[in-house]
Amino acid sequence: MTNLPIPIQVLYAGLAGTLLALIIATAMNRWSIRVFFLLALRLAIGWHFLFEGLYKVNSHLVGPTETNRPFSSEPYFRNAPGPVAAYMAGQFGDPNEVIAAKVKAPKDMSPEAFDKLSAEEQAAGCPPAVAAQFDSLEGKVDEAPRTVRSRRRSRRSRRDSRRN
Repeated sequence: MTNLPIPIQVLYAGLAGTLLALIIATAMNRWSIRVFFLLALRLAIGWHFLFEGLYKVNSHLVGPTETNRPFSSEPYFRNAPGPVAAYMAGQFGDPNEVIAAKVKAPKDMSPEAFDKLSAEEQAAGCPPAVAAQFDSLEGKVDEAPRTVRSRRRSRRSRRDSRRN
């Protein structure tokens, strides 16, 4: 959490202050162990929520990377029940329709009939959403071997430069 808008030293100073307040409050109540644990539980829950919120803010500041996905409440609202569920499902799209577009074939046929078709006919029977994804990958197939070769060359050149 290096990109936080609040310096980490300030957070830890706040934690030290709350621990000091916990000790003072316990002392004011004649060192009651019950008071100590109730206050400690409240502080732990509060700090947990603080760091969870700071993590969500940090995920947006860092942006999407290989190991980081910015926080979004979209999955919750997409599947949430309640009086506003229909409105929210309309905002994000119905997940059942998205799945059906990728799974449901244009025409129904038995597995035996599908096996008898040629490869081109099987490809034509593919759901339109999936066919569009495969079509977008078609141009990348020719590009992939060149990318692999260039990466190998760059690794070799780095290895050779280290040896020299």
